[in-house]
Amino acid sequence: MVRILLAEDDDSVRGRLAELLADELPGVVIREAGTARTAFELGSAEPWSLIILDIHLPDGSGLKVLNALQLLGRDTPVVIVSGLPGTAYADAALRLGARAFVSKDRISEELLGVVREMLGSAP
Repeated sequence: MVRILLAEDDDSVRGRLAELLADELPGVVIREAGTARTAFELGSAEPWSLIILDIHLPDGSGLKVLNALQLLGRDTPVVIVSGLPGTAYADAALRLGARAFVSKDRISEELLGVVREMLGSAP
């Protein structure tokens, strides 16, 4: 069973992404988190096929969540998403162990392909 943890602080964005993933990946289980704390708690307590983390959450950074999960020995693939411009964030995310970085201005076009690739089900 494919399980995706989706951490995004904007309720409407999170809802649209969850809907897109559920529509395109039949049978996927999606859990949602709106804060870094919830993302860390869920990410550390349950097994995941993939974690999608917003870089900026209201109570912390998705990059800090990524780092904390890695310190626990979690090897779950992580995709970082961000609405911030520039490649510095992408470079930092990849250096910290994220498997991919998707800019929010391209999220509709890129996220599904990245998720399929991470899950090994690219068309």
